[in-house]
Amino acid sequence: MDSSEKHEEEDKPKPRKPFQGVATSFRHSMDAVIELADFANEHVHALDDLIAGVRKEIQNKFPDHGFEMSSLAAETVVRHFTALDEAKNGGSGETLEQEELERSFRELTRKIQEVIPHKNAPVHCVMAYINASARPKRASMLFDSLLTTAVGNFEVLVSAIVREFLRLRPAAIRSDETRYSLADIEDHETLDDFRAYCAERYAEGLLRGGFDDWMGFFEKRVRGVSIDSIAADTVQLREVFQRRHLVVHNGGIVNNLYLTKMKTLAPKPKVGSRLVVEYEYLQSAIDHLTVAGVLLQFRTMKALLKDEQSGAADAMISKAVYDLLSQARWSAALHIAQSAHPDCSSEQDRIILRVNAWLAKKRISGAVSIRREVEAWQVEALAPRFKMARLALLDDTKAAYDLGKRLVEIEELAKEEWRTWPLLEEVRAYELSLQLEEASGAEPADAIESLASASGVAEIA
Repeated sequence: MDSSEKHEEEDKPKPRKPFQGVATSFRHSMDAVIELADFANEHVHALDDLIAGVRKEIQNKFPDHGFEMSSLAAETVVRHFTALDEAKNGGSGETLEQEELERSFRELTRKIQEVIPHKNAPVHCVMAYINASARPKRASMLFDSLLTTAVGNFEVLVSAIVREFLRLRPAAIRSDETRYSLADIEDHETLDDFRAYCAERYAEGLLRGGFDDWMGFFEKRVRGVSIDSIAADTVQLREVFQRRHLVVHNGGIVNNLYLTKMKTLAPKPKVGSRLVVEYEYLQSAIDHLTVAGVLLQFRTMKALLKDEQSGAADAMISKAVYDLLSQARWSAALHIAQSAHPDCSSEQDRIILRVNAWLAKKRISGAVSIRREVEAWQVEALAPRFKMARLALLDDTKAAYDLGKRLVEIEELAKEEWRTWPLLEEVRAYELSLQLEEASGAEPADAIESLASASGVAEIA
């Protein structure tokens, strides 16, 4: 090969690997939603502060009276109506007599006019309270939007997987009954370009349907894929899509269509009630979507790729579980690991998923929930890192530390793994406690307990 041929060879684009980057893009998008949800949960509730809302209304009406006077007036009117609500709903539960109500409002009028000496100030302050109380909750609106975004991320993933399926199985497009004009064909330079265009239109048409339509496509065409094979909880996964539909098309108000779609949901909300997307619900929904998305790609890859390529599916699932463990998303990691474990091609990958499933279960339910299984695990014939993993799972922290340090020294365990592997959290805490003991002379047990308490590390048995 001469130099010109060599350069031509280098200039040729390398063939793209099947499903390359699909799962990573999906998880990154979901991670972004989680980060936004966490930020919103920490900060957005300030926008729903009732006193702040009343104060803003009062300031707009009486700009000359300043922030302090508006704040005092807002606090006065909010305290008044809060006390009324408590009198109505608390204790005896009896409605206040008209005379008592009139007396309380005269007192409120006097207090407001002491702060803002304007004859219409009491009326405007009461209206400010009514307006602020009636406005939609900002936190709820934001969580509604994030739920819609999370479901949208799942739709993008489904579209990408469908397009990849059609690229690997182009014969499936021949059954598509879509009609194409000569102009459609002439717009493309090659047959491959036209096939790609057809695949895009096919995927776009499929996405116009709902979740059941998508699953129908996969169940019919991809061996081993069903809603039961990808969902942590089929009812809850379906409810996420129906909740999103309700939020977008009916303002979150329960209707008969929602109840018809969710016949197996218990308990059932009443028609006309509003389903509020709380922070905890959003977290759960993201986990359900993540589990379903990752397992959908895994099972599709397993069905479509040849034996020599199927290792890519195992690598993808292992990376997904590891990332979830690193984010302390234990339930999602546990379900993916347990579901994918039997279908991994190599014993090594199956062992890794098994270890990570144990770790997730330990974080959820404590060491006692896995002790019997881990104690029965035979590791004599396995790589030393798995012996260390067994020790760490059983909270034999010192032995796991000693073995881990030796593995790092002989480069059988990467330093990065030592620093970041979620399994070694207690082992790293033990290492820091030794450093603390060396520096301060503290007893190791006291140092571990103090360090674990300060950093949120699980209690070490």
